[in-house]
Amino acid sequence: MGLGLKVSERQIAEGLILLSVEYDATTILPGQFFQLRPVDRMDIFLARPISVFSYNGRKLSFLIRLKGRGTYAISTADCLFLDGPFGNGFKLYPSRKALLVAGGMGLAPLYFLADQLKKTTIDFDFIWGVRDGTYVDAIKRLGLVIEARIVSEDGSTGEAGIVSDFIDEYDFDICYVCGPIPMMETVLGRLKEKKGSGVIAQFSLEANMGCGWGGCKGCYVEFDGRGIYVCREGPVVEVLC
Repeated sequence: MGLGLKVSERQIAEGLILLSVEYDATTILPGQFFQLRPVDRMDIFLARPISVFSYNGRKLSFLIRLKGRGTYAISTADCLFLDGPFGNGFKLYPSRKALLVAGGMGLAPLYFLADQLKKTTIDFDFIWGVRDGTYVDAIKRLGLVIEARIVSEDGSTGEAGIVSDFIDEYDFDICYVCGPIPMMETVLGRLKEKKGSGVIAQFSLEANMGCGWGGCKGCYVEFDGRGIYVCREGPVVEVLC
């Protein structure tokens, strides 16, 4: 069931909510997730897997898109059950140049990763692809600063296009990616076109989960020609391109 923790901060803007709790853990890796469920809602039986957006050793934050009964219940709860952290996080390679590629709400774990990379000597670039300006406007109203190149499909914010169109402009040997599966498959295809490049790619996958630790086997997805149980083998998986 996890810990019952009081929500210490809550901000909502245009379908996104930024929730924070006071939390003390030895280590939380970018890319890992927690299972969240409201304490006072017995009708919300299954917890929702939510990636960590930020953690500073005291405050743990989640950026959540409100999309259904569970996330709306979480957004209004004063106290949450938290279980975790679960899953494989991103691996850091100190001698490499990195490119971070986010699509939509795939921003969340990569925001945490970027924050951690700033504390190292690893050089990196960051691209965030969105469908339109909705998420970008919401992020600004939440008071968050995203130090990323923004690309929008409709051209309403940042530069027009999709993130995979811009990958060739960067020099990198490791690529961190999170977003919708079709977007990540497109990015993977573009990376594999660079045959012999030796680029390492790490993808953060998303799936519905009942438990978060491999018991229910409800998080099976297919990616890069293989079947993956996201909570146990992911959410971060690595591919050598």
